[in-house]
Amino acid sequence: MDSHGRSLLKLINDQLRQGNWERVRFLFERLPKASQAVSETLLSDLNDLTFKDGFPLVLTLLSKDHRLFRPNVYRLASAKLYREPDTLSEIIGGLSQEEAEVLFHIMAMLPREAQLQKWNQTLIRCMRPAWLPLWAEALLCAENPHARAALTLLSRYPHPHTAKIAADALGLNDDTLETTHDQADEPKTEVEVEAEANQAPLIFVVDDSRTILAMVSRLIKKLGFQVQSFHHPPDALEALPTTCPDLVLTDLNMPECDGTELARRIRMAPVKQPPTVILMTTPNENPNVQHLEDAGIKQVIFKPINKNVLQMTLSEHLNIAQPL
Repeated sequence: MDSHGRSLLKLINDQLRQGNWERVRFLFERLPKASQAVSETLLSDLNDLTFKDGFPLVLTLLSKDHRLFRPNVYRLASAKLYREPDTLSEIIGGLSQEEAEVLFHIMAMLPREAQLQKWNQTLIRCMRPAWLPLWAEALLCAENPHARAALTLLSRYPHPHTAKIAADALGLNDDTLETTHDQADEPKTEVEVEAEANQAPLIFVVDDSRTILAMVSRLIKKLGFQVQSFHHPPDALEALPTTCPDLVLTDLNMPECDGTELARRIRMAPVKQPPTVILMTTPNENPNVQHLEDAGIKQVIFKPINKNVLQMTLSEHLNIAQPL
């Protein structure tokens, strides 16, 4: 940690001791991007505060420094939520959308059905309707075994977009959110048209869950990239030589061919330059690091897929400057 980082850390800790939470948030904006050590130390310091004071600041810090999204951080944040389950309704109203999105990704991973249902009711009662689709999408991408009960409740909610996302995930609608590569063409958004015109990088997404495939593909489009999605890994391999993607984002656990095997086959594909492979998995899974390196996987990101983490990851591996 350099001298600037140490000075900033001291200043933030002074404000924490005085309870100047808004000042702390202001200083978080000025964290040096290169100094992950500062963020790591702050995360530990915030853990010593009370839940009501510390947890919103944890969410703020995570929304500012996306390098902190790792399984141990999920577990730490989850433990805080378990210890203070009734405080959620007190903090939700004071969060920004970015902080709420981080909160939803943490909550969606929590396995206990009764607690998840309780929080689901709390969120519906306390938070802004515009945030409910973010909560529904977090539930979908988390692959939580208890998410179905929470989504059932959301499918009956009067917010049309939220209800449709939940109903599609539950298979209650005929027009499900499938975006496989052989889907009929739909009207392109302005972002998609601009991405094609500017020859934005092309990304393959591979996942055996059609719902997650749709959600992640839609997120990538919103970030301004071109995307093709595949429900079956062999279809992605078949398209590889002629389509030449710049990057492949693949799930780990798939029945036909898991993510590490797909990465190995991509390395052997008859293409001039094999694309970079990024793996998606859940924090509960711990793939062997050596196996990942041997397969040629460059990075692992964890579900639910956070928009900012995804943008940072894609920009880094595609050598694209991130927006300020």
